[in-house]
Amino acid sequence: MLSPHLDDAALSLGGSIARATRNGNTVRVITVFAYDPAHVGPARAWDATCGFTSAEEAARVRREEDVRACEILGAEPVWLPFADAEYGAEHDDDEIWTAVAGVVGEGKVLLIPGFPLAQPDHLWLTRLFLRRPLPSTTVGLYVEQPYAAWSLMGRGGRTGAARLTPWQGVTNSLKIALRTPGARDLQQPELSSELEELLPGSPRWVAASADRNARRAKFSAIDEYRSQVASFGPLVIKRIAMYEAAWGGEGLAWTSGAPNGGQL
Repeated sequence: MLSPHLDDAALSLGGSIARATRNGNTVRVITVFAYDPAHVGPARAWDATCGFTSAEEAARVRREEDVRACEILGAEPVWLPFADAEYGAEHDDDEIWTAVAGVVGEGKVLLIPGFPLAQPDHLWLTRLFLRRPLPSTTVGLYVEQPYAAWSLMGRGGRTGAARLTPWQGVTNSLKIALRTPGARDLQQPELSSELEELLPGSPRWVAASADRNARRAKFSAIDEYRSQVASFGPLVIKRIAMYEAAWGGEGLAWTSGAPNGGQL
């Protein structure tokens, strides 16, 4: 699974990962923009908001958080030392594609961000691996959390939320909490215009359901990203849980034949 940053895997597919590893599958969480602990420099805006004073501190602490979270999920963390867009990095297609291909190896499934692709690093990665899929690998798209939940319910007044009025956020939250027919329509992922040229048609999204133990593992893993959760805004975990309960699970779509009946 491609996780752009050190938390995206647990936030988006933690339940599916926990279930898959419990069933004996090997899951590697490949974080592409996992920083370089040897990098020297001040923390940029988001890391500073999270309480870090330097890029080195952010890399070290966030990797430690990722170790603990992946241990809960039973996944193997793999970190690539690339910087994200906030640090002014110019992504090199060949370098990153080659690094990911080397880690995936003989793996049969590669999961990449799919909706809502509101974060530039997520969109860039997805476009790269749709343009240049890995050989003999089935590509799946996943609904990105907490961005999908924020897009409908807002961020509790924090900056960076979707362009929602408070009334729209409350109304949508009630529809989702009550699981009304309209909520299902609201939650239906849409194909980004940035991907239309790369996919033959709109993918069919399915809910990857998880049992209670897998859901508990997911939210326990998210809790380990303490530096991030504290800055995400109030109720972020509850918003994700509400969103996924109404949808029926985590969101997946396959660009070709779905393995395992569409589940991980």
